[in-house]
Amino acid sequence: MGFEESFTAFTTGVGEKVKGNTEVMKLRNQISSEQKQVDELFKNLGRKYYEAHKESGDSEFGLQETIDAIRFHETKIMEMEKKASEIRQATDAVSLTPQPGTEYGGTPKSTVTAGPNSFCTRCGAPIKPEQAFCIKCGSKLT
Repeated sequence: MGFEESFTAFTTGVGEKVKGNTEVMKLRNQISSEQKQVDELFKNLGRKYYEAHKESGDSEFGLQETIDAIRFHETKIMEMEKKASEIRQATDAVSLTPQPGTEYGGTPKSTVTAGPNSFCTRCGAPIKPEQAFCIKCGSKLT
């Protein structure tokens, strides 16, 4: 068998392997898709059961502990959503251009007060009059 025939056989073999692997990947994707649908149906079934029994405390299958855990996590989610909303509102209020007397982001510039007991006005770290920047928070000192 010459080089040309060997090369042809090799490329044909590679092509068949690629074709086979492609088919296997397609089948795996289809299996994954079907499994996701089954998982979603189980999730919906559980949600319906939970909604039907969360108020009554009636849990014929001993699922009250799970129902209580879901309530706990729902409360945590609501608290985190409220906190995220507050942060979003505060972030929306931040200016992206410096105003007189502030740094980018709207934070006041740190200042040095005269005397031996000087502190950064941004973080409260002790500073020396000769410092140009706070060693704790990095604020420029004026």
